[in-house]
Amino acid sequence: MNQSAHRIEVEKKIIFSQQDQARRGQWFGLIAVLAAMGCATLSAMYSHDTFASILGGSTIVSLAGAFISGKYIQKKDLADKAKRSPEPDQSS
Repeated sequence: MNQSAHRIEVEKKIIFSQQDQARRGQWFGLIAVLAAMGCATLSAMYSHDTFASILGGSTIVSLAGAFISGKYIQKKDLADKAKRSPEPDQSS
């Protein structure tokens, strides 16, 4: 196996690993949000309205913040990659 084929194989493994990690993180995030919202619902049912409001509200705000910061980081990374990539040759 030559060096370039080995490098391509290693890069594929890294990409698949990162995708797997991202997918796993999304599942754990979903479970955490559902658990927090379930606790908030139960708290509201048992007349702990203030606690339920704080728990439910902070969960929603945290989730929205995570999505917003994720989009910001994604746009920033794409802009950085666009700056680093060489301009296509227009001489043809």
